[in-house]
Amino acid sequence: MQGYRNLQIVDGRNGDWIKNLIEAADSKRNFVAILKQEADLKILCEALDCDPKLPEILGRWGLHALADLLEPSDYTQLLGIYEHSPVYLVEQLRLGRNHPPRCKPFILYCEMRGIISDHNTWEEACTSLLDYLDSFKRARLFPLAGIYNFSDSRWNRVRKMQSS
Repeated sequence: MQGYRNLQIVDGRNGDWIKNLIEAADSKRNFVAILKQEADLKILCEALDCDPKLPEILGRWGLHALADLLEPSDYTQLLGIYEHSPVYLVEQLRLGRNHPPRCKPFILYCEMRGIISDHNTWEEACTSLLDYLDSFKRARLFPLAGIYNFSDSRWNRVRKMQSS
């Protein structure tokens, strides 16, 4: 399980942004993408296999909601540009590139942070969730972590903590 880190920013207004975009996606953590123009969303989705839902555009209140997950300088930068450049939250759960077999069929996922770990069995995922809650004290600030199972061609949150 990876340690805590703030959301990464990928600035699509720079030259190597596709390479940086793929590196951020490979981390399996959610991240923020700044685009040059709205039309660049198509390029982002082709590179990352958005499936089928597009990343969520962030306005002022969305950025305020992410304040605790961003470096202060990134937060300030995003508040200064969101009206001029499209800013998106890219959620790993919504990327087709994270479907099995690339990911195992069970994941521990935090809606704010992204994929924490992936597992072959429900039992392994439960153990990982308990370890996450025990070892990562900031998990109390991110209560949206849970176990997801890939079935019916999509990720579904496991609602009950009992084996099937």
